[in-house]
Amino acid sequence: MRHLSIISAAVAALIAATLLNSSAPQAQLACISDWSEAAPIVRREGLVPIELVDRLARDRSSVQILRSALCRDQDRYVYRLTVRGGEGTMRTLVVDARHPFD
Repeated sequence: MRHLSIISAAVAALIAATLLNSSAPQAQLACISDWSEAAPIVRREGLVPIELVDRLARDRSSVQILRSALCRDQDRYVYRLTVRGGEGTMRTLVVDARHPFD
């Protein structure tokens, strides 16, 4: 009986881990955090430069960008941003690289 409960717990944990991994939106993004590689893509694709995104984030959302990456999400580019809000909490934002904060 004890053996069955251990197996049941292991199967439940495996199912939960699979569901979490398959539903994570950031796992599907192909990202570049090295801006010497990302900058030419930004220019070529006519994306909003990360410096302007940083300014918009501070002015419109009162957040400070701590880390950023340019990511390809299927047929569009997005910025994946790790930000700190005014109250000091950190979170990840994904914004459209052509129209951030619209």
